[in-house]
Amino acid sequence: MTVIGPLSEMARSWGGAIRCVSEDVFNKYAGAGEPSRTHDGQAWITQLNPVKGFYPAPFSTKNLGIFWSRKQVIYTGENMPWPDIVHEAAHVFACKVNPNRSNEWPFLGWEYAMAKYLGGPMTDWFKYMRDYVVDGKRGDTFGDLSPSRRHLLLQERIHAARDLKLVVGDVPQCIR
Repeated sequence: MTVIGPLSEMARSWGGAIRCVSEDVFNKYAGAGEPSRTHDGQAWITQLNPVKGFYPAPFSTKNLGIFWSRKQVIYTGENMPWPDIVHEAAHVFACKVNPNRSNEWPFLGWEYAMAKYLGGPMTDWFKYMRDYVVDGKRGDTFGDLSPSRRHLLLQERIHAARDLKLVVGDVPQCIR
């Protein structure tokens, strides 16, 4: 989690925050009950009645979410995978609409650029991106792609992120 410190500094400079909170506080935000379903053998949170403006991350196997309007990423525990936090930060800083209305495709290049900029182990980033759907028509995931296809896809997404001013040079930007 060594990349979270620098990411937190960037978030602060953009008027936001990356916050680690207790499970009790997170559960108040998420309106969470007992875990009731599983994914890859790990429990997911049941989302009952989130606090207004809080968006729990639906595909995370950990306690993670955002207050989009406040520009805050909220998570619990020291074992939160940093690539998951970077993904939620993309919703907060690289997307002009809330998660219920967002299209993640444009900010994939921002996520990749951020992972590289922060200097986190890219093997971790690739591991946590394996289930990311890259072809909505066929349902192909990032992990299904060959290394050469992944490389081409990421170059395309970086180019798109630069066109959208989400990344300038190699530096991720905040567009909100």
